[in-house]
Amino acid sequence: NVSHWVAVSGGAYITCAFASHLVAAPPPGQDADVEDWYRGIVAKTICRMQKNVGYLVRDLKNGPFTQQADGSGTLPAIFD
Repeated sequence: NVSHWVAVSGGAYITCAFASHLVAAPPPGQDADVEDWYRGIVAKTICRMQKNVGYLVRDLKNGPFTQQADGSGTLPAIFD
């Protein structure tokens, strides 16, 4: 059990993203491998961050208010 979690600067960015995915995920089942469950959360966090980093390139290429195919907002991905 985690009772306290601290992160600063760039570490806070990834920590908040990871914590958000942890809160949103259903808890692992009784027979589930908890380490696999955590690895899945880490993978989702990394994939989401990789997708959102496109605001540096994608949105400039397509224009800052282009509707994305995945249904995300019309503002650049940094605002998701």
